[in-house]
Amino acid sequence: MLVQHLERTRNDFVTEADGLSEAQYRFVAGADGWSIGQIVEHVALAELRILEVIGQLPQAPAPSDAKTRGAARFARLDAGPTRDQRRIVAPGPLVPRGTWASPAASLTAFVDARAQTIAAAAAGDATALEHVLPHRFFGEFDLEEWAYFLAVHSARHTAQVLELKSAVGFPSA
Repeated sequence: MLVQHLERTRNDFVTEADGLSEAQYRFVAGADGWSIGQIVEHVALAELRILEVIGQLPQAPAPSDAKTRGAARFARLDAGPTRDQRRIVAPGPLVPRGTWASPAASLTAFVDARAQTIAAAAAGDATALEHVLPHRFFGEFDLEEWAYFLAVHSARHTAQVLELKSAVGFPSA
């Protein structure tokens, strides 16, 4: 299930963010918003950063008694917040600053990183749940939760791309 979720959200994001014109990649709907090009860069940066976290998990501590368990592990991530409920400010290292030469290069970086995330999720076994590192909002995450978070994160930004594409003034080409 987790691998399929990662693949589906990757495919959805790529479908919406790929093959746009330069004007479409640069379009910003509001003064404090991001362009699709910036969104793509941010999603790639987040994927790469969380891959680093996933790589640290084997040396991470065991979960505490307070760790969320059972079905609630993923339900809390699905529950939100949604984009219309709350704007989440990206931490500094994940703010787009022109890391790659183009949105297409950012998208390639995302796809390559997601392949590594899928491989890590597919290789995970019961021991992958024995180590946790904290997420800034949700508390202790094991391998499966970090991977699931990435799927939810890219889905959230796919919705943002769709919002931009339907915004007044979005270039037709």
